Parts: sequence; C-alpha cells; structure tokens
Amino acid sequence: AAMYEAKKKGRNRVIVCTSESCGNPGAYAPSMNIPWQDGYLSGHPDIDRDHRELFRMTGELLRLVSAGEPEVTACENALGRLREKVGSHFEDEELILKKRNYPDAQIHAMFHRELLRVLNDLAERYAGGDVSLGEIVEYVAKTVVEEHLLIEDRKFHYLFDTSA
Repeated sequence: AAMYEAKKKGRNRVIVCTSESCGNPGAYAPSMNIPWQDGYLSGHPDIDRDHRELFRMTGELLRLVSAGEPEVTACENALGRLREKVGSHFEDEELILKKRNYPDAQIHAMFHRELLRVLNDLAERYAGGDVSLGEIVEYVAKTVVEEHLLIEDRKFHYLFDTSA
C-alpha cells in the first residue's frame, strides 16, 4: 500500500506503511530500535564491532522509515552506507572464518552472497519506485540481522571461545 501511495504522490517520495496508515491491523510496523545485547557477542572483536555497527545502521533506517515521509536523499544515503557495510562485513567475516578453519565457511559465504544479492536487488527496485524503504528495512531487520547475525552466525561463535 505504501508503494502505491508514494507513486500517487509523485517520484522520490518515501511513504511508510504502518498498521494505522494501511488500514491493516497486525501489518508490519517497524520498531524504532534494534537494541544490541552483549549476549550477541561472538568473541571476535572485529566481527562484534561490525555487528554492533550493522545494528546501529539498521536502527538508523528504522528511524527514517518511522519518520513518516523522510527526506529521500537521507534514505538513499543511509541505504547506500548500509549496503556497503554489509558487503565489507561479509568479506571480512569470511576471511576470519577461513583463517580459523571453520568447516562451514563455504556454505556461510554462500549465505552471504544470497543475502547481499537480495539486498542489492531490493535497493535497485527501491530506486525504481517498485519497493518501499519499509520493505527493505523489514528484510534487513528480519533476514540479515535477526535470522543471519543472531542465528546463523552463532554457529561459529565457538571458534572464539576463550573460556575453554
């Protein structure tokens, strides 16, 4: 619904679909923040620094989306920075996992490529007016942060456990 509302109001607009604005109770309405918790630490300082930064950047996008009709340039800039950080983080993480002989490093790298492919596709579709920023934020928050950083990445945390 937000995409059609943005098209109706003209190009280069960001419209947020909330449960109230879309008339659909229970629709996805992004929260304002994804708080970092120390329980998310992997034990590797570079990975943890990047994960914290990705949380912060996702929160920045959430705040922009929640602002109603945020400035388009600010949204595009924040999205560009996030895409760049996701790509560089994935590359760095893959090198670290390879150095630690993580047995599933190749599979993990394939997950990274797919996550980045979808993110880049969504960003291109956003630029063309076919996807709302809210849809991208939902993908990043749910798929990249929640499902990948908080679930999939936990599988390698044992590599950095110093308590043994």
